[in-house]
Amino acid sequence: MSGWARDAIKLAAALGLLNGRDGGLFVPPGQLTRAEAIQVLSKLVK
Repeated sequence: MSGWARDAIKLAAALGLLNGRDGGLFVPPGQLTRAEAIQVLSKLVK
């Protein structure tokens, strides 16, 4: 995970916007699916 993104990801996880994948694992070089993006945006709007 890039250093510049670490704090933002920690904050988003603490706010419940991001949960990670299986077992709470974050995969920074992985691709975000449409379903995952919609889930994050939906949580952000609420």
